[in-house]
Amino acid sequence: MVVYQQHPQVKLVGVCDIDPLLVEESAKTFGAQFTTTDFTELVERNDIDAIDIVTPNVAHAPIALAAMEAGKHVMCEKPLAMSYHQARDMARVAQDTGVKNGINFVYRHHPAAQYARYLIKQGYIGRIFQINAAYMQGFLIDPEVPLVWRLQKVMTGTGVLGDLGSHIIDLVEWLTGQQIVSLVSDMQTFIHQRPLVDGSGVGQVDVDDSTTFLTRFNGGAMGTFVSSRYATARRNYQRIEIYGDQGALVYKWEDTDHLKASIGPAFVNEA
Repeated sequence: MVVYQQHPQVKLVGVCDIDPLLVEESAKTFGAQFTTTDFTELVERNDIDAIDIVTPNVAHAPIALAAMEAGKHVMCEKPLAMSYHQARDMARVAQDTGVKNGINFVYRHHPAAQYARYLIKQGYIGRIFQINAAYMQGFLIDPEVPLVWRLQKVMTGTGVLGDLGSHIIDLVEWLTGQQIVSLVSDMQTFIHQRPLVDGSGVGQVDVDDSTTFLTRFNGGAMGTFVSSRYATARRNYQRIEIYGDQGALVYKWEDTDHLKASIGPAFVNEA
């Protein structure tokens, strides 16, 4: 909301949260005029043009559908929905209503990612053969981390694949202009029980903690993807390698102002 607060063409009208204390605190911090714990009150207001959804995944579709049907533009956090069919319903309503809509894939806006896309679109990398992508965090290494909503399928629909994997899937497809057409994958849950948030006992973790998948793209490239929330010493490690017949690129989140690139053949066959 800081970005909205600073934008000269945006006026923050209202905020909504199921926690009445938190919503009041947010309103004071960011200068919102209206607060509510019921999202329909935001949707029904005539002085609101757009709604930004940053809730747990389970609430994305109900809020987005209601907002779009009321003629509001929508920006939604990722992953878009709890299921493929739910996402298709959201896409259909967006098309039918004609409202502006988007998913908040923020890594597209980093300077290194922007330049990587430019180099690929201009043909400097040539025909892409191989793509390797990783997104690793380590915040779940501690078994005492409580059973927050991100670890409950009823709230999130997916685990690390939707939480972190969705970012590198989007970024790779956006960078290369290619789409995944087939894959094989493996997922694992490492710690199956965690303390409940209220301290009353333990609860079951029923989403993936780590996932690895091999892909083929419609442009002929192959890819390897890995995402995990069990990567010791990694806070927010993200790396994408793209190899073509004319060059190669390495993008890292930790250094978003710099891009490693090899343009032109790196080795000459003298045989």
